[in-house]
Amino acid sequence: MVDIILSDKFSQEEKEVLHKMMEETLVYFPQFEELGAIQVNKIEAEHPLGLAFFTPIPKIALRFKPTYHTIAHELIHVLRGKKLIDIPASEIATDVFATARAEIFNDSPCYYVDHSQEIYNYDKDLFRHLMVKGAKYYKKHGKYKWCRIMKSDLTIAKAGVTSNHSQDKILGYKLSLEQIQEQIKPEVDNSQPLDVKQEGGNGVPPTPKGMGIPPKIL
Repeated sequence: MVDIILSDKFSQEEKEVLHKMMEETLVYFPQFEELGAIQVNKIEAEHPLGLAFFTPIPKIALRFKPTYHTIAHELIHVLRGKKLIDIPASEIATDVFATARAEIFNDSPCYYVDHSQEIYNYDKDLFRHLMVKGAKYYKKHGKYKWCRIMKSDLTIAKAGVTSNHSQDKILGYKLSLEQIQEQIKPEVDNSQPLDVKQEGGNGVPPTPKGMGIPPKIL
């Protein structure tokens, strides 16, 4: 059970709404069971939408009425600050992982992710699909490469949205590009010795014929 502590700056009506939203959100954040409590303060200015603090009792601040996405975004900041989850230290990553965490958090576009508004307004399901893929890229490719690949996906999706294409066609673009890249990989010169780390190798890695350097992936 997580103790939800709401600032007295919220009206009673606001507290009732926010308490319900926090309960629904915390279902997807079991790590807070370990922390025991979450304090929520009120932001009365127009910006920012939310803040996170790594105090002994975890604390966030929200402008009323927040979206579920904003709540999740700030909670992820807290969990990362407490070293309870492993995600990149950036606002972009926090946005991506918030939307990817559960469908309930796809109630608004991401603030820090390229082309979010256009893609989200065109197709919310497509947008969340791209955020879930982005989160998976981090698990697969690691700290730096994941974001570059995801941004490529978003650029492709934005072009598809501009052309009023279907979700299936937009997602198909990425598959097509991957297939093309597979087909145009330069031929490897097997006459060169293999790297010592490879089975039977005793030299340097093979490189594309005539280039002497690894192929550049578009």
